[in-house]
Amino acid sequence: MRGARSGYGTLTWARARGGSLTARESVREIAKGIRILVPTLPMQVRQRLGIRNRRAIAYDVDKLAIPDSPIAMQAEELCREASPPIFVEHCLRTYAWGMILADADGLRPDVELFWVASLLHDLALTERFRGYAPMPASARSCGSRRSRIRRPAPAPAPRTRDLH
Repeated sequence: MRGARSGYGTLTWARARGGSLTARESVREIAKGIRILVPTLPMQVRQRLGIRNRRAIAYDVDKLAIPDSPIAMQAEELCREASPPIFVEHCLRTYAWGMILADADGLRPDVELFWVASLLHDLALTERFRGYAPMPASARSCGSRRSRIRRPAPAPAPRTRDLH
């Protein structure tokens, strides 16, 4: 593999660690989160005090498109069957926030594709699909970016044991 790396989040790392973070990697991720959240503290204080944010966007939730095609309904059914309620709610929020932010940026994503991707993006974390490859391995195992664009894999991601 050209340019293969063994660092955190790579395919080599995923194979060696089974997708599990070490204590050091966990601390690094927590530190990243803190660096992201600390700058938001003043805004959170203003919000709790009832001081309106003039830069906040307004969005009419009634215009949030919910696709009802067969594949969209199958994706929702699979998400609800395989995932605990907290994951289902997370996936629905992922869709809603993604569509709201896309609208704010003037983007028009494919609603059905984004719905399916939002609902299924964490299936590997569920009990039913836990044996499938960790996410870094799934993306990297498809080959080069160029080959993924030309020949999308028709089958689900390989199981971890099939990657060796």
